Amino acid sequence: MTGRGFYKLPPDTVAAVFHHLLAMPHVQLQDRQALQNACDALGQGFDFADALHHASGRHCDAMATFNDKGFVQRAAAKGWVPKVRVP
Repeated sequence: MTGRGFYKLPPDTVAAVFHHLLAMPHVQLQDRQALQNACDALGQGFDFADALHHASGRHCDAMATFNDKGFVQRAAAKGWVPKVRVP
C-alpha cells in the first residue's frame, strides 16, 4: 500500500521516520505526545493526518471531521477520546 502524499511512501516507512525523530533527544517537537499517538495510529491503519489532528485535540470534548471514510467508526471502535463526529 502506498501513501497518498507527495512522496508516495508506504505507511510503515512514514512511521519509521517519525519514530526515528521521536527517539532523537536533541530534536524539539511541538507536541511529542501527539506525534507518538499519530504514529501508533498509523501502524493500526489510520490515516496519519486524521490521527495527528485527533491527537492534537486530545484535551477537547469532541473532534469534528468532514472526511468520514470510516474514521468515525474506527476511532469509536478503538475507544478514542475525544469522540470523533461528522458535523
